[in-house]
Amino acid sequence: MLNIEKDVVFEGEERKDVDVTVLNQSDQIMHCQVRAIAYNWSCLVSIVYGENSSVQRESLWNDIVSQASVVRGNPLMIAGDFNAIRNHNDRVGGSSDWPIWMDDFEACISQAEMEDLRFAGQLYTWSNRREEGPIFRKLDRTIVNLKGENRFPGSVAHFLPAGISGRSPMVVKLAEMPRVKKAFRFFYFWAECSDFLPLVKEVWRTEVRGTPMYQLCTKLKRLKMELKKLNRNRFSDLSNRQGGARGWKVYKDRFNRDP
Repeated sequence: MLNIEKDVVFEGEERKDVDVTVLNQSDQIMHCQVRAIAYNWSCLVSIVYGENSSVQRESLWNDIVSQASVVRGNPLMIAGDFNAIRNHNDRVGGSSDWPIWMDDFEACISQAEMEDLRFAGQLYTWSNRREEGPIFRKLDRTIVNLKGENRFPGSVAHFLPAGISGRSPMVVKLAEMPRVKKAFRFFYFWAECSDFLPLVKEVWRTEVRGTPMYQLCTKLKRLKMELKKLNRNRFSDLSNRQGGARGWKVYKDRFNRDP
C-alpha cells in the first residue's frame, strides 16, 4: 500500500508551507488534498502505483473515473506509475501485440475527462536495462483535469534519467502562483485596549514630509503595522489572558459580531 511519508514528497519553501491531508486510499491509489499555506491555494492530488495484472488494474481505472466525477469543478492532478501505456507511441521493443485490455487506460483517461500534463525529459520511464532486446515503456505520467490545467498553466512534469532500477524519477513543478495578501481587518475590541489611543497618537505625531494625501496614506500604513503588532502581542492568546473560558467567550462573541 502507498505510504505518504515513504512514497511521496511535497516540496515548499519550508515543510510547514505545505499541508497534505490524505482523504482516502486503496492498494493502488492515494487521494490527498495539498494546500500551499503561503500562497493560499489548494489542489486535489492522487498518487498511483498500478498493479502488474490488467485484471487488478480495473479497480484502479474505476477509482480514477469516480474521483474525477466527484471532484469535478476542482483542480485534480493524478500522478505516478500506472503500469500501463496509452498508445503504441508509449513503447519501443518487445511484443507488438495490442490485446483489448490495453485500451482500458486510454478509455479511463477519456471518461475521466483528463489529459497528460506537459512533460519534459525522458520519454520512456521504464526499461528492462538489457543491451540485447531492449524494451522501453512510458508507464509513469501526470494527468490533470481541465480545471487543474487552467488553474496552474505552465506546469510541467520532469522525468529525470533512470537510476539503477531502470525507472525515471518524476518531479512535477507547478507554475508559480502569486502570494495572496490577507485583507486588513479592524477589530472593535482593540479600541477598548488601554494601549490603543496612545499607540494611535504616537503614530499620528510622527513627522511625514510630502503632500497631505501622501502624509495620510503613510500614517495609515504605519498605524496598520502597529495595530497588527498590538493584536499579536495582546490578543494572540485570549483564552489565557482573559482569565479562562468566560473571558474568551466574551471576546469571541464580540469578534463574531464585529468582523
